[in-house]
Amino acid sequence: MTRAIRRILLECTQIYESRGTTGIPRVVRNLAEAGQIAAGEQGLELIPVVIRGNRMYAARLRPAGLDNRPTLAVSLQRRVERWLGPEVGGRFAHAAQRVRTRLRKSLYPRTLVRLVASVWRRCMIPELQITPDDVLVLGGSAWNQPARKAVELARERGLRIGAIIYDLIPVDHPEFFSARAAGAFRTWIDEVTRAADFSLAISRTTRDRLWQFARHQAPERDWRPAQFASFALGSKIDTRAVGGRFRHDLTRVFDGQGGAPPYLMVATIEPRKNHAFLLDAFDQVWATRPEVRLCIVGRVGWLCDSLIRRIRHHPRHGQSLFMFNDLSDGELDYCYSRAKAFVFPSKDEGFGLPIVEALSYGLPALVSDIPIHREVGREYCAYFDLADPASLARQVNGLERTGALAGVAPAQDFQPVDWADSARDFVRQILDTVASLGGEVSPRRTAA
Repeated sequence: MTRAIRRILLECTQIYESRGTTGIPRVVRNLAEAGQIAAGEQGLELIPVVIRGNRMYAARLRPAGLDNRPTLAVSLQRRVERWLGPEVGGRFAHAAQRVRTRLRKSLYPRTLVRLVASVWRRCMIPELQITPDDVLVLGGSAWNQPARKAVELARERGLRIGAIIYDLIPVDHPEFFSARAAGAFRTWIDEVTRAADFSLAISRTTRDRLWQFARHQAPERDWRPAQFASFALGSKIDTRAVGGRFRHDLTRVFDGQGGAPPYLMVATIEPRKNHAFLLDAFDQVWATRPEVRLCIVGRVGWLCDSLIRRIRHHPRHGQSLFMFNDLSDGELDYCYSRAKAFVFPSKDEGFGLPIVEALSYGLPALVSDIPIHREVGREYCAYFDLADPASLARQVNGLERTGALAGVAPAQDFQPVDWADSARDFVRQILDTVASLGGEVSPRRTAA
């Protein structure tokens, strides 16, 4: 008997409430946008949904590349940096963020605001009525807000439940996170493992790790490999809102007037990304080649105060070493298109999207030698040993000397996956995986 799928409900609760356009928000926003077209090609609907309690509402997400406006805090930081320099600007931003957090916790009536929003939503937006013909895919990263009630209700009504899994790094490497964050993730992944009928990982490496984890964590379930799929992740940065003007400090670094184009690293500043290793390697490079330049791009994350101090007090800061923590997608596009090469010393990843982005721009890529990077970068990257900063320094010196990475395929030959094809793969994997769960499943075709 054929069971028809009518709609894919892509849960976007946390993404809907944030302005984030990088990492997980970038993935979900692009899947929500491109997925509606991909689902339509299969005769389905894909609907981004927000969960409130046990209710679901259709959501309209802002596309990943359209919100490049800086926040008030970022605008003030930029002004302070122009007036008093990056060191004072950085201190101001850190202090302002702490004051903002304390004021919000003290004055923001979160419970009241949520109540008003909930009442408004119930009055103005009709609740989404779910049926057994729907598939619910949990797409956000709300570690502290598992949608238990909604998932239980969906299961009671016969829906298949899926979840996008980005990585299991907080399980494998809790030392990279605060105890609270690692604990919240462990609670979330335990609940998802037990609640979901199937999982969609963003890489084969993550899929295989999840398969091992699920069998160990919930051995009472009759797990089958078909319940664990992966889909190709898109890489193209959305530049629909890119303007022609960028801040002077950024153009000064990348326009060639102040020296050669810099090596570029793009990542949130947190322990797993291994910026300290990067600085150790470039300190060796700068000992003989002080003209080589390095630009670090990424928002300030967690457990990184000492690293930020090291960067801002580094003797090469402002000369050969630069850092930007608040770039828009347009400015990131500017950096990728003008950098000399890309470096990425991360200790672990669920995918490593910046590698694919860099290769898409034709940049030579030097990345840490870990399994996920081998999967993503293949023959198009040079790999260095994470136990030895000198291995990266040698590769940089070799690139400076010869202008090429020995034994590496040209980045220009790399064929990236765009978000349209990523969404098609995403929809196809859902259909194939649900079909394997019991009873043949096919998309319900709309009438011609």
